[in-house]
Amino acid sequence: MQDEELKDAISKEFDKKRAVVAFLDILGFKDIVRKYVNPKNHEDKKTLEDIKFALNDALKQIREGPYSKYNLVKYKIFSDSTSFSVPEGRGQPYETSMLCMLMTVVKGYNFQLMLRDKYPRGGIATGFHHEDENMIFSESLIKAYTLESEKAIYPRTVLDEELVKRLKKMWKYQKNTMKLFGTHKQIITDKKGTTFVNPFNVIYSSSRDQLASIKKSFTNEKDFVKEVRRLDNWYNFEVLKNVENKLEEYKDDEDVLPKYEWLKELLQWNIDPESSNKFEYLL
Repeated sequence: MQDEELKDAISKEFDKKRAVVAFLDILGFKDIVRKYVNPKNHEDKKTLEDIKFALNDALKQIREGPYSKYNLVKYKIFSDSTSFSVPEGRGQPYETSMLCMLMTVVKGYNFQLMLRDKYPRGGIATGFHHEDENMIFSESLIKAYTLESEKAIYPRTVLDEELVKRLKKMWKYQKNTMKLFGTHKQIITDKKGTTFVNPFNVIYSSSRDQLASIKKSFTNEKDFVKEVRRLDNWYNFEVLKNVENKLEEYKDDEDVLPKYEWLKELLQWNIDPESSNKFEYLL
């Protein structure tokens, strides 16, 4: 399929008003804004810039290079709420690529926010979806919001069961495409069967092309793997320091404390998979 044909096909898929939608909000946003507007507070003045950076970095792959011409992902931000959407494309040759691209964007957004001490929670679902420059009217968004508010609980972005089944099916028939995006290293599930996007180990779960570019600097596989682990753990420990501060800040809050305790355990599992038996990769 030629570039213009693909661009037109993606536009028509959006016109069908079926999309996969991710909805995320930021925990404690009311307090974040309160600190930002307090004239005596200087430490949180970069909060707005942090959110903008996280968004721009997450969308970098589709704004630059070969993806920039296709308008692959639509997005909106209102207050603490962010939505990303891609055409569902069911049965189309680019269905798997669309879903994998969304997972990559959501992971990047989560990671960049957490690295900046902001903790998103969300859901991803599919269904009817109309979106233009002024409004969103969407079954998918409602389903994703319900996942965020009722099932996510912790700072994580949870996948609807229908999408989990589709991912497993794609893994059987579109494994090479999913490996190209690194999707099999981006989605994990817990002992309760809840599947969500893993925001950590961003180098390990990079696209195949990005990893190949890094690998060129190494003469053997062992050194390459060691360097990927070192880089990922540097970022993991940076987030862990922020989470430790949150644990101290909310040590007497029975509602908030468990959220950061859970996040600490997830981080430690990413640093050392032997540290917990609660998590595993879905694919």
